[in-house]
Amino acid sequence: MKRELLELRTKLSKQESLLRSTAEHLKAANQQKESMEQFIFSQLSRTHDVLKKARTNLEVRSGEKCSSVDSRGQRTYGVCL
Repeated sequence: MKRELLELRTKLSKQESLLRSTAEHLKAANQQKESMEQFIFSQLSRTHDVLKKARTNLEVRSGEKCSSVDSRGQRTYGVCL
């Protein structure tokens, strides 16, 4: 009976240790994921700003500004031909 209790306590201790280790790995993975999401968002924001500036430059060069509504109902701008 005492041996069985000792074995169960040992098993429980190993499982608790494994659970702590897994939780630490999960926390680290989540932090890395958050960091990557922030990086991707910042890069998308920069790309969006560059594309807006490029559109403005094209519109200024052409002297005209044409707009239309795409199939999703969003206004799009382009150079009039």
